[in-house]
Amino acid sequence: ALYGLHRLEDSLPMRAMLAALSVKLALCSQEFEPRHISGAFMGLQRCGESTESLAVLAALTPHIVRSSQAFPEHCVRITLYSMQGFTPKRDVAAALAALRPKVASCAEPLGPFTICSALYGLRLCAELPEARAIVQILARAAAACPEPFSEKQVSAACMALRLVGDCPEGRELLGALAPRMAALDAPLNGMTVAQALSGLRGFSGGEEVRAMMEAATAGIPAAGSPTD
Repeated sequence: ALYGLHRLEDSLPMRAMLAALSVKLALCSQEFEPRHISGAFMGLQRCGESTESLAVLAALTPHIVRSSQAFPEHCVRITLYSMQGFTPKRDVAAALAALRPKVASCAEPLGPFTICSALYGLRLCAELPEARAIVQILARAAAACPEPFSEKQVSAACMALRLVGDCPEGRELLGALAPRMAALDAPLNGMTVAQALSGLRGFSGGEEVRAMMEAATAGIPAAGSPTD
């Protein structure tokens, strides 16, 4: 039922439905598989951060904890990407704390699409310690990933970087993204360079910052070159 809401926007009838579903979720004793959890999160993607959507999130959290199956990569991607409307709240922190071990024990290596989609989804709640713990997992996956990152993916990850900020997890992510930026073919789209430099806002300097600035600067088109 929650998955069926994924194309609908926040409204009073939607909130009434969420309120009813949160009660059903809380009473349900069956184990949820990863596909059930990711489908439920997808249904919350456009619901806004209402009291009712937070109640659903709170009711889902015990099911995440009790789920015994390893999450496949696409379930990690869908679940974290669907967090994009949530800001730092107690129920959000609890859900992320439950999700962290599921992300860490993902049944498959995390690829660029999943890493960047997940970072984008976490951007509004990135100041939470529970979100930063997942960012650290994603940063390490980005550093170890053998696949190349597209320009669009690097740009999306840099957007999240600005909101993670200058913390150990943010620096680890920055250190993983700088080589990805450097590996892109120049000249880069102006928006990509802008997102990379914007991602450095709030960072106080250091080796990771210098590496990203050098990579972004190298991708700037030469004077007189056409840009997007």
